[in-house]
Amino acid sequence: MKKIFFAIALMAVSVVHAEGRLNLSVSIDGLPDHEIVFLYGITSKFIDSTTISNHGFTFDSNIKKGDVFVIQVGRGGDVHKTMVLFLEPGKVSMTGRGPYFEGIQCIGPGYLQEGREVEKMMTDSVRFKGALTLDQDIMEAYKVGDKERMLELALTKREYDSVKKVMGEQWIMAHRNSPVSASVLNYFVQPQVSIDSLRWYLAQLGPDARNNYLVDNLSMVTNFSAATVNGKQAMDFTAPDTAGRSVTLSGLRGKYVLLDFWASWCKPCRELTPKLKAMYEKFKDRNFTILSVSLDTDREKWTKAIAADGMDWPQVSDLNKENKAAKLYGINAIPASFLIDPQGNIIGYSPTEAALEKILNKGN
Repeated sequence: MKKIFFAIALMAVSVVHAEGRLNLSVSIDGLPDHEIVFLYGITSKFIDSTTISNHGFTFDSNIKKGDVFVIQVGRGGDVHKTMVLFLEPGKVSMTGRGPYFEGIQCIGPGYLQEGREVEKMMTDSVRFKGALTLDQDIMEAYKVGDKERMLELALTKREYDSVKKVMGEQWIMAHRNSPVSASVLNYFVQPQVSIDSLRWYLAQLGPDARNNYLVDNLSMVTNFSAATVNGKQAMDFTAPDTAGRSVTLSGLRGKYVLLDFWASWCKPCRELTPKLKAMYEKFKDRNFTILSVSLDTDREKWTKAIAADGMDWPQVSDLNKENKAAKLYGINAIPASFLIDPQGNIIGYSPTEAALEKILNKGN
């Protein structure tokens, strides 16, 4: 479940949440003593740190109600050593055998329990006909030219997406005023609906649910999508690749370019990588490429993540705390991507594989 929990964007909160004290107590047999544990806000803003002792740790920290938080053991960004939780002020306890945060029990306020319930719903959803590896299986069938298998898998994926959408709709309608509903909308529903439908779902959320960074992000998607219909010119920039060579966006003019913003520490970004790999392998010989811009500031973590995830397309980062390319594009949410046509115009925001296929077919 850790591999799929909350396919969410990371976004700076533009609303004011009530603040209060979080008293978090953790005791898990699978936690190694003497390692440092960090508590971050979802934008990777450092909140607190402590050291594991007797397979446990505590936090007594001031937090914002209803935000998403990350607990991370060590600095490596290993997804198995991280836990993503909706938290609010109050007492929270976590117990279990591990390893790390696998199979733990959580006791705490309502948002925490709702988030855990949705996590279980996500686990159940990926058990649907091997859904966890559908994208990879489709890619393998494509590589060997097995059209019959590709069609079979495509139909299964369509059925799976429909099941996810229904599950998400039912949850949202039953929890309209929960910030967790924003995550459900983002993961279960948004990939399957039009921009107009997404606006309708956002309008169904109550005030507590709307005071949520994910709602801000989804609202940005609807506003941006409307703004890019007319083909806004992509803003040019230059940044160094992993070898220190300068790469300029306009140097890729003449191809369709997926401009991808990510970071090694962004768990949802890393979980999205297999889909990006599938897109790249499928379309790289059809006048298409990807340019990934990392918001990392640590070169070693950045390059290790690229190697570990097998990201074979162009990678750049200025390794600055305020990434210049991200600032140029107004990025306060990752993962995020822009599709740019051969003339340098932005023609899409975070396109799906199906949408990309349709665009490339029109371009040929």
